[in-house]
Amino acid sequence: MKTYPSAVDKWLAAILIGTPLLVMAQGIYFCIAVNMRVGLLTIILAVFIGALITLLSLPCVYTLNAEKLTIRCGLIRYKVPLSEIRHVEKSGKLWSAPALSINRVEVITNKQNYLISPKDRDTFIADVRARITP
Repeated sequence: MKTYPSAVDKWLAAILIGTPLLVMAQGIYFCIAVNMRVGLLTIILAVFIGALITLLSLPCVYTLNAEKLTIRCGLIRYKVPLSEIRHVEKSGKLWSAPALSINRVEVITNKQNYLISPKDRDTFIADVRARITP
């Protein structure tokens, strides 16, 4: 079994971390300068946003074993049997995906395609190809 962590684009990390922090700062400002109730609601919203982002994005890893590829990005989990994988290739598609980078790999199966972003794309592709080639 081998686990590949997701690559993480710095700009995306800044957005995912910065959004709840910005809302939190706004809530603190509202508490001090505007209205305590509005400020507290804004702080609660910031905590909710941060928790939701965390639950949907961490950890983001891809695990290969003898039978399947497991794609995990937070609460999202796909188990793809290796027998269904037809092809893997580098991709730059921007579709929504369990990936934290736009440097992606497309896993093409009989049923659907998956976009993922392993940190070491070349090694991941070679490893998958070695496991699916008879």
